Amino acid sequence: LIALSFLFFLDHCNIIHMESAHVLRSSVLKSLSISDDDPKGLASLEASSGLKFIAVDQYVFWMYELDDAPKKIQIVEEELEQLKKNQMAMEEESVPLAEEFAKLLANPLVKLGHFCGEC
Repeated sequence: LIALSFLFFLDHCNIIHMESAHVLRSSVLKSLSISDDDPKGLASLEASSGLKFIAVDQYVFWMYELDDAPKKIQIVEEELEQLKKNQMAMEEESVPLAEEFAKLLANPLVKLGHFCGEC
Protein backbone atom coordinates (compact mmCIF):
# COMPACT_ATOMS: atom_id res chain seq x y z
CA LEU A 1 0.00 0.00 0.00
CA ILE A 2 2.86 2.38 0.81
CA ALA A 3 4.60 1.58 -2.46
CA LEU A 4 1.37 2.17 -4.39
CA SER A 5 0.82 5.50 -2.60
CA PHE A 6 4.39 6.50 -3.41
CA LEU A 7 3.86 5.65 -7.08
CA PHE A 8 0.66 7.73 -7.14
CA PHE A 9 2.61 10.61 -5.59
CA LEU A 10 5.32 10.33 -8.25
CA ASP A 11 2.63 10.35 -10.91
CA HIS A 12 1.06 13.46 -9.38
CA CYS A 13 4.46 15.20 -9.45
CA ASN A 14 4.78 14.30 -13.16
CA ILE A 15 7.90 12.25 -12.46
CA ILE A 16 6.34 9.08 -13.83
CA HIS A 17 3.18 8.53 -15.83
CA MET A 18 0.74 5.86 -14.70
CA GLU A 19 -2.56 5.60 -16.48
CA SER A 20 -4.00 3.68 -13.53
CA ALA A 21 -3.32 6.65 -11.27
CA HIS A 22 -5.26 8.91 -13.60
CA VAL A 23 -8.12 6.44 -13.76
CA LEU A 24 -8.17 6.12 -9.96
CA ARG A 25 -8.15 9.90 -9.57
CA SER A 26 -11.00 10.31 -12.04
CA SER A 27 -13.03 7.57 -10.36
CA VAL A 28 -12.54 9.14 -6.92
CA LEU A 29 -13.59 12.53 -8.23
CA LYS A 30 -16.62 10.98 -9.95
CA SER A 31 -17.57 9.20 -6.75
CA LEU A 32 -17.50 12.59 -5.07
CA SER A 33 -19.65 13.95 -7.92
CA ILE A 34 -16.78 16.14 -9.10
CA SER A 35 -15.46 15.99 -12.63
CA ASP A 36 -12.07 17.26 -13.74
CA ASP A 37 -13.75 20.14 -15.55
CA ASP A 38 -16.14 21.12 -12.74
CA PRO A 39 -14.63 24.13 -10.91
CA LYS A 40 -17.69 24.55 -8.67
CA GLY A 41 -17.49 21.00 -7.40
CA LEU A 42 -13.77 21.28 -6.80
CA ALA A 43 -14.28 24.62 -5.04
CA SER A 44 -16.90 23.09 -2.75
CA LEU A 45 -14.56 20.18 -1.97
CA GLU A 46 -11.77 22.64 -1.17
CA ALA A 47 -14.09 24.70 1.03
CA SER A 48 -15.41 21.71 2.93
CA SER A 49 -11.98 20.19 3.48
CA GLY A 50 -10.23 23.49 4.24
CA LEU A 51 -7.53 22.65 1.70
CA LYS A 52 -6.47 24.21 -1.58
CA PHE A 53 -5.69 21.74 -4.36
CA ILE A 54 -3.01 23.01 -6.73
CA ALA A 55 -0.55 21.41 -9.11
CA VAL A 56 2.94 20.77 -7.82
CA ASP A 57 4.54 23.06 -10.40
CA GLN A 58 2.23 25.91 -9.31
CA TYR A 59 3.20 25.26 -5.67
CA VAL A 60 6.91 25.32 -6.55
CA PHE A 61 6.44 28.58 -8.48
CA TRP A 62 4.65 30.20 -5.53
CA MET A 63 7.32 29.03 -3.10
CA TYR A 64 10.01 30.47 -5.39
CA GLU A 65 8.14 33.78 -5.47
CA LEU A 66 7.87 33.85 -1.68
CA ASP A 67 11.54 32.97 -1.22
CA ASP A 68 12.56 35.65 -3.71
CA ALA A 69 10.31 38.37 -2.22
CA PRO A 70 12.75 39.75 0.41
CA LYS A 71 15.38 40.36 -2.28
CA LYS A 72 12.85 42.18 -4.47
CA ILE A 73 11.65 44.27 -1.51
CA GLN A 74 15.22 45.25 -0.67
CA ILE A 75 15.89 46.32 -4.27
CA VAL A 76 12.72 48.42 -4.39
CA GLU A 77 13.52 50.03 -1.02
CA GLU A 78 16.99 50.99 -2.27
CA GLU A 79 15.47 52.51 -5.42
CA LEU A 80 12.94 54.41 -3.29
CA GLU A 81 15.73 55.77 -1.08
CA GLN A 82 17.64 56.93 -4.16
CA LEU A 83 14.52 58.64 -5.54
CA LYS A 84 13.98 60.43 -2.22
CA LYS A 85 17.57 61.69 -2.30
CA ASN A 86 17.10 62.92 -5.87
CA GLN A 87 13.87 64.68 -4.89
CA MET A 88 15.55 66.44 -1.95
CA ALA A 89 18.43 67.57 -4.21
CA MET A 90 15.99 68.95 -6.78
CA GLU A 91 14.01 70.76 -4.09
CA GLU A 92 17.24 72.35 -2.80
CA GLU A 93 18.12 73.45 -6.36
CA SER A 94 14.66 74.95 -6.89
CA VAL A 95 14.79 77.28 -3.84
CA PRO A 96 17.26 79.79 -5.40
CA LEU A 97 15.34 79.67 -8.67
CA ALA A 98 12.07 80.45 -6.91
CA GLU A 99 13.71 83.40 -5.12
CA GLU A 100 15.12 84.70 -8.42
CA PHE A 101 11.70 84.33 -10.07
CA ALA A 102 10.04 86.28 -7.24
CA LYS A 103 12.64 89.07 -7.62
CA LEU A 104 12.12 89.27 -11.39
CA LEU A 105 8.35 89.24 -10.99
CA ALA A 106 8.53 92.14 -8.53
CA ASN A 107 11.01 94.17 -10.64
CA PRO A 108 9.15 97.04 -12.38
CA LEU A 109 11.78 97.27 -15.14
CA VAL A 110 11.16 93.71 -16.35
CA LYS A 111 7.36 94.01 -16.11
CA LEU A 112 6.73 90.27 -15.79
CA GLY A 113 3.91 90.98 -13.37
CA HIS A 114 1.96 92.72 -16.13
CA PHE A 115 2.29 89.89 -18.65
CA CYS A 116 -1.01 88.54 -19.91
CA GLY A 117 -0.68 85.16 -21.63
CA GLU A 118 -4.22 85.29 -23.03
CA CYS A 119 -3.86 88.74 -24.63
